[in-house]
Amino acid sequence: MNKGKKNSRSQELTINEITYKHDPEAVEKWFALWIEMVSKKLLTLNVQDSSSRSDKR
Repeated sequence: MNKGKKNSRSQELTINEITYKHDPEAVEKWFALWIEMVSKKLLTLNVQDSSSRSDKR
């Protein structure tokens, strides 16, 4: 067992399709989750973009 090494593996989740059967509450929950994931991704991309711009100055 390697106690000295730090595991910095990240996980990625891709949702290709969401199906539901006439459950409005489920739709609302999935949509809220989707909005949260997209927001986090956009914020991450924005931070990376801002960082690369400041490096060029």
